[in-house]
Amino acid sequence: MKADEWLEQIIKSFEILDINDGELMEAFAVYQLKGEAGQWWRAIKHRVEHTWEAFIHAFQEKFFPPIVREKLKDQFCRLKQLNTPVAEFEATFTS
Repeated sequence: MKADEWLEQIIKSFEILDINDGELMEAFAVYQLKGEAGQWWRAIKHRVEHTWEAFIHAFQEKFFPPIVREKLKDQFCRLKQLNTPVAEFEATFTS
């Protein structure tokens, strides 16, 4: 989950700084990578297009793979609020 939190913080930085250029976003994010993530990027940077979308895709595949996302989605679907599934609770609350 650290990777997901890191990515969320980077995106917030782009919003507050009003950065919309994909190449600049990718460069800024890469500059912030440290440790294992920095080593990972150095190993694959020549195989990834230097755009924000390509960076996000590669980053999520490495640090937030589909199986993990699916597991979290299943956990979310099973969440309960006052013994009521969250989706049902939300529908009741909204109405």
